[in-house]
Amino acid sequence: MAEHGGGDERSGEGAGSGGDAAQEAAGDGGRAQCEVRFQLQNETAFQRSYPAAALVSEVKQSLVDDPPLELVGYLETVSQKYPTQVDQIRFLMLGKFLEDSHSLQHGCGFSAQDVNTVQVSVKTVPQKSGHGAKDGGSKSDIACCTIS
Repeated sequence: MAEHGGGDERSGEGAGSGGDAAQEAAGDGGRAQCEVRFQLQNETAFQRSYPAAALVSEVKQSLVDDPPLELVGYLETVSQKYPTQVDQIRFLMLGKFLEDSHSLQHGCGFSAQDVNTVQVSVKTVPQKSGHGAKDGGSKSDIACCTIS
């Protein structure tokens, strides 16, 4: 799983500079860090650092495993449960949802030099009830509106 917050990933920089130059010429060498700013729907944000080679699914898993206070607080204000699975979280960047299998730098185009902003969307966790369809919901759970 991806480490966030720096730590071990940054402590090894500068050691063995001969190989580092070759790695930098070939790309990030797996050491580059991407600063990710997570923007919530209520305009609050939080920021974390991840290896550039980290997958989107690993970043999501880090949010599931180590819930940021900003996201927890936002979900409480909208009476929504905190996600327990990666597939309940979606990231949107430049109008597109990021694929779980893509790496931050190469698959999503994140820059190691800049702060990269993504919008966070949390899928509603269905409430379990004693009635409804096999999947735990019913047609009465669907909301719609008519615009005339």
